[in-house]
Amino acid sequence: MQIFLRVFVSAVGIFMLVQFFLLHPAVRNAAGALNQWANIVLAASIFLGVLNLIRVHTSRIAALRKGWAYSAITVFGICITAGAGLFGKTGQGGLFQHLFEHVIFPLEAMTFALLAFYIASASFRAFRVKSLNATVMLTAAVIVIIGRVPLGQLFGQWIVDLARFLLEYPNAGAKRAMTIGVGLGAAAMSIKVILGIERTYLTGRGG
Repeated sequence: MQIFLRVFVSAVGIFMLVQFFLLHPAVRNAAGALNQWANIVLAASIFLGVLNLIRVHTSRIAALRKGWAYSAITVFGICITAGAGLFGKTGQGGLFQHLFEHVIFPLEAMTFALLAFYIASASFRAFRVKSLNATVMLTAAVIVIIGRVPLGQLFGQWIVDLARFLLEYPNAGAKRAMTIGVGLGAAAMSIKVILGIERTYLTGRGG
């Protein structure tokens, strides 16, 4: 069975790679159908993930483990949100939209606000002036932080322009390099899957 799955995955991977270079309508239609099936599998995996999340938290509630109250809140929130989306009005003024605007969105904003303190703590530890590179990083970070907040305009337009320059050129170059590295890594992983070297999707173990 595993050999069949490996051959099937390799064939599909090679086909999806080759179809970018073929303009035949039948090939395009087949690629579109495979993409639709991929979206269906993705939706099914999300559904299974939600069911597994509920199973884990309900077992924790039943055993009254430490933090079971948070698990109860999680299960309650999932049920209410799913019910509002499936049976309630989903447009403007509906319960689902109300939950998103007045519950989920404020919680996300609070989470990102809390992340600012962790970022500040990590920056303090990372930007200690121990070398020339750390000094340059600390200087650039301070300029960007001051130039991106309204208070920074008190120092003059020059610091705003300098912060924009650092973001648009050196920072953008580093981000492009990281993007290229991620792309090469994804390509290498795809080749390993197509060639049958990487088989964690079959057994959960490498090799």
